[in-house]
Amino acid sequence: MKLYNRVRKKGYASTILKGSSFSFFINIFNLIVAFILQLVLARILGVESFGYYSFATTLLAFLILPSKLGLDIVTTRYVSAYKSKDEYGMEKGVIKSTNNIVLCASIIILCIAMVVILNLKSIDDEFKMTLLLSLLCVPFMALTVLRQSALQAYRLILYAQLPEKVIRPILMILFSLFSYFVFKDILTSIFAIILFLLCNIIAFIIGAYFLNKKVTKNLKHISPEYRIKEWIHVAIPLMFVSAMYLLLGQLDVLMLGMLDSTDSSGVYSVSLKIASVVSFGILAVNTIAAPMISEAFAQKDIYKLKRISNFSSLLGSVVALISITILFLFSNIILGFFGEDFKDGAVPVILLAVSNLINALAGQTGTIMNMTGQQGSLGIVLFVTVILNFILNLFLIPLYGMLGAGIATVLSTFVWNISMIILVKIKHGFNPSIFGLLSKK
Repeated sequence: MKLYNRVRKKGYASTILKGSSFSFFINIFNLIVAFILQLVLARILGVESFGYYSFATTLLAFLILPSKLGLDIVTTRYVSAYKSKDEYGMEKGVIKSTNNIVLCASIIILCIAMVVILNLKSIDDEFKMTLLLSLLCVPFMALTVLRQSALQAYRLILYAQLPEKVIRPILMILFSLFSYFVFKDILTSIFAIILFLLCNIIAFIIGAYFLNKKVTKNLKHISPEYRIKEWIHVAIPLMFVSAMYLLLGQLDVLMLGMLDSTDSSGVYSVSLKIASVVSFGILAVNTIAAPMISEAFAQKDIYKLKRISNFSSLLGSVVALISITILFLFSNIILGFFGEDFKDGAVPVILLAVSNLINALAGQTGTIMNMTGQQGSLGIVLFVTVILNFILNLFLIPLYGMLGAGIATVLSTFVWNISMIILVKIKHGFNPSIFGLLSKK
C-alpha cells in the first residue's frame, strides 16, 4: 500500500493499472475466442485439413521474426523516448523508416519462402497451396506488429490490441461458420487460409485507421528526421533477442518430440498453453510499462524507472499467484476437456506455472534491458539460458519425459531471472523484482 501511494502521487499507478487492465482482459478474451475458433475449425475442416491450416499459421510466426528485424521494439523504445523529449521529427522518422524497411524485408522473406515451398516434392497439393497462400499474410502481419508498437508507445493499449486480438478472431469464427453453411462441400485448409488472409487484411485496415487517427495524423506537417544507422544498429541484437525468446519457448516441446514421443510433446504443448495464463498479468503490465520505462530512461530518472519496475512486478505477481492457485486446484479438470490422455500433463502444468510465477516475481528485467539500450547483454544471457535449457532437456527428458522437460524449464528460468536481476542491479543500481519493494531508495 505504501508503494501504491508513492506511485499514485507520481501518476504511475493509475496509468499502469488502466493500461494493463485493458491488455489483461483483451488477452483473456483472445484466449477464449481462440479456443472457440480452434474447435470450430477442427470440426469444420477435419483432422487432416486442420493440421495443414495449423502448420501454416504456426509457420507464419517464424517468418514474421526475420521480417520485423527487431524494429518493433525499436519503435516502442524510440517513439516513447522522442515523444517524451518533444522530438517529433525523429518520432515521425522512426515510424516511417521502420515501416518501409519491414515492408521490404517481409516481401523478401515471402519470396524466399515461396521458392522453398514450390520446390517441395513430398507434400500434397492442398498442403502446398495452403502454405503458399499463407505467405501473403506475412507483410500485413509484420507491419501490424510495428503499428501495435507505435500505439503501445503512446500507451493506447486498447487501440493497439483490439484489431488483432478481438476483431480478427471474431471475424474468423463468423466467416468460418457462414462458409460452412454456404460452401460446405468445398471447405478445405485452402479455403480456411483464404479466410484468415481476409481477416488479417480487414484487421490491418482498422489498425491503420487507428494509427493514423491517434498518432500519424498529428505528425502530418512535421518534417521527418532520420538516424537509420543507429536504429538498425540497435535492431540487430533485438532480433537476436526475439529469436532466443522464441527458441526458449519452443525448445522443450521440440526436444520432447525427438527424445520421448510425439504424443508426450502434444500433451506438453497443451500444458504449456494452459500454464501461460500465469504470465498474463506480467505480459499485460509490460504493454504499458515498456514505453514508461523508455521515457523514464530518456529523462534519466532512475527513481521513476525503479518505481515503475517494482510496481509492475507487484501487479504481475498478484495475478500470477491467483492464476497458479486456480491451476493447482483445477488443472486435472481443465486438461480433461482436451481428453483423458491429456490429464498426464497435470504435473507439467504446475511446473510450467511455477516457471511463469518466477518470471512475474522477477519483474520487467528483459523489458528494462531492451528499453535502456542493454539488448546486447540481454542477448548473451538469453543465449546462455537456451544452451542451459538444451543441456538439461538432453539429460532429463530421456529419464523423466514430460516431467524432465518441466524441471529443465523451471531450473533454466530460475537461473535466467537471477542473472537478469543481478545484471539490472549492475547496470542501473536497483532491484527490479518484487523484492525491490523492500528498498526505500
